[in-house]
Amino acid sequence: MKTIILSLVLVCLSASSLSAQRKPISFEKSDEMFNLLDGKWSFGAHDCQNPFVFAVASDKKSIKVTYKIFDKETNKETDKEFTYEVIKADKLKIRAQVENEKRLTDDGKPIIWDFYFFSKDVFRWHRTDWKDNSFTPQATRCRE
Repeated sequence: MKTIILSLVLVCLSASSLSAQRKPISFEKSDEMFNLLDGKWSFGAHDCQNPFVFAVASDKKSIKVTYKIFDKETNKETDKEFTYEVIKADKLKIRAQVENEKRLTDDGKPIIWDFYFFSKDVFRWHRTDWKDNSFTPQATRCRE
C-alpha cells in the first residue's frame, strides 16, 4: 500500500505543463482512442518489463488497468488492478472516473481523469483537481 501511495504522490508531483509539450492530437472518431489505449504501457517505474496493462471493455464503458508491484513486507510481487468507468469520449479525450473514487476536488466532486493522446504511442492523464495545463508524465506504448 505504501508503494501505491508513494507512486501516486510522485505522479502528482511530476505533473508537467502542457505549454512545454506538444498539444494533444484529435481523432476523427473516439473509438480510435479506445483501440489505441488497449494494451501495455510503460509509465514511471513501470517499464515494458513491468507494464500497466489497459483492457478496454467491448462496450467501451470501462477500462481495467492491471500492474504488478513488489510488496516489501511480503517480499513478493503482487497483482494490482483498478477500473475506470468511462463517462464520455470525444475527439480529444476519454473522460473517466476510477471506480469507487474517494478523492474529491476542492468543490467536493469525485476526481475525474482525462486521457489525452499526444501521438498514437504516447498519452498523458489530466485530473480535474489539477490546473488545466497540468498532466502526468507520459505513458508510452510497449511494443511486443
